[in-house]
Amino acid sequence: MVILSYTFILIFFCAVTNSIKAPNFNDDTNIYRQKRAVLRDLTYKWNESIIYYKVDTNISKDNIAVALEEIMEETCLRFQEVSLSTRNRSITGFYFQLGYMDATNLGRKLDNGNFQNLWLTSKYPERHKVLRVVLYALGVDYEYNRPDSEKYVWTLWTSIQKRYMPYMFKKNNKTVTTYDLPFDFKSVMALNQYEYSNKPGFKPFVMVKEEDRKKNLDTVNENLSTNDIKLLNLHYCGGKCIKMSVCQNGGELDIGGCSKCKCPPKYTGRYCQRLKSVDHKICGPADILIDSKTEEEKELKFSDKCGYSFRAHRGKVVEMKVEFTKKRNISEYLCTENAAVELKFERDKIRSGLVACDIIDTVLTYSEDELFFLNFYGTKNDKVKISYREIIPLNIYGFFNKTG
Repeated sequence: MVILSYTFILIFFCAVTNSIKAPNFNDDTNIYRQKRAVLRDLTYKWNESIIYYKVDTNISKDNIAVALEEIMEETCLRFQEVSLSTRNRSITGFYFQLGYMDATNLGRKLDNGNFQNLWLTSKYPERHKVLRVVLYALGVDYEYNRPDSEKYVWTLWTSIQKRYMPYMFKKNNKTVTTYDLPFDFKSVMALNQYEYSNKPGFKPFVMVKEEDRKKNLDTVNENLSTNDIKLLNLHYCGGKCIKMSVCQNGGELDIGGCSKCKCPPKYTGRYCQRLKSVDHKICGPADILIDSKTEEEKELKFSDKCGYSFRAHRGKVVEMKVEFTKKRNISEYLCTENAAVELKFERDKIRSGLVACDIIDTVLTYSEDELFFLNFYGTKNDKVKISYREIIPLNIYGFFNKTG
């Protein structure tokens, strides 16, 4: 008989009591024991201010670091790498190792002294697989295990690889909480239709609703979804964003993504940096992720009143050059409201930025982190040319050392 189940993202108030060592697929008893060892116990929640982690030498650190940075960007959780040789008994965390399947304990359950084993199957693990084992260790179960999953997904047990079965049993409301968040096909913890299949082309998961079947469910979710972020913030951060706000014009950080802002009615953009009333066809996108390979240019007018955020990739900063095509002849440096450009390049984006205008030829600035805000003010139709690129911070210091 086919048993029905489902996919979802929920926080476990408990975890597996047995420590997971390198999975043994020949040990059927061990596989099925794990599914029953679930306790309603808050001791399986990570309460450390910093979760330390170490990575075995046979696994690349790159995608692990990127995945952990994504979580830190959106939540109050903090991770810090330590060396494999560390013997500090006062720190606890994750130990990423090469294993036979992507697996760990559900919630905080230390395996190896002060560290919990997180097993990955590849020397170069994919980002979504790193996120899954980390969230699982944090107590976030797979989406198809939530109590209401059978309304959304049917799990076909005869099509699932035996080794993955312990991870696919639906939980009840006494064991888990969903924080009233809806079922989420976009969650990184939601599998696609073909994952864990025991035969090529077979679908272990079938969507119940016709509208869900029409969605592209053959790919994996590489990033945290909004609900993934909300869930972590509700469970670990008291439902608040504790990072420094970068929101502009009275916007507030959104618990559904602590790098995003909830904007007042008149403003838009990821950081509320642009008036909704501006001509978006002229200004273009409000939020620009800089292409790492090229320098880009725009030509605008003060009266366009465009507002932008420019973001460099991790570890780089924004170089911004502003050129005023028509210079006023004036002896005093005084910018007026009818023609000005504001450049916010400091780490504290709430403070007022550098105000420049057409009494000089050119302004060249560098952001102190990867984020840069640029705002146009005024009624004048004189043109302003901007050019921008991302650079490695060391290149800045090298430039000043040569010219100083």
